[in-house]
Amino acid sequence: MSTLVLEISPQLKARLVKRAKQEGKPLDEMARTMLENVLEASPNPARAPKESEEVRYQRVLKKLREEGLLWEQPDRNRAPKSTEAEREEIFQEMGRAGGKTLSQIVQEQRQDRHDILVYGYKRNGKKTRAREGQSGVKLNHPRGK
Repeated sequence: MSTLVLEISPQLKARLVKRAKQEGKPLDEMARTMLENVLEASPNPARAPKESEEVRYQRVLKKLREEGLLWEQPDRNRAPKSTEAEREEIFQEMGRAGGKTLSQIVQEQRQDRHDILVYGYKRNGKKTRAREGQSGVKLNHPRGK
């Protein structure tokens, strides 16, 4: 065994003497045991396995969040969750507004466009001629000259 000389404060020496007396060991043996325990508990950087890139990435993200340098943005594409009661209330409110729903308006516009492209006029009574080339379809209907 080799000898090691350490300079320690009087307070640290007093704590070490107290601990040695509690465990019933000589002072030098108590100091050696405590030093061994500390060295065994701490990882040896030379023998420690390399940290994977994913683990390092997650560790850095966590540290940045803790320091307030990084925060997650809310997902703007996800609709807020609503309860069945809220949906029913919205449906009731829309029913009181009257008029056509957006789906009905879109369907009517699609039908009008279809009629103009196929027949050359709207079938609801109004005659409207589509210009050839505008829609990319040549009209070959007898009424759509």
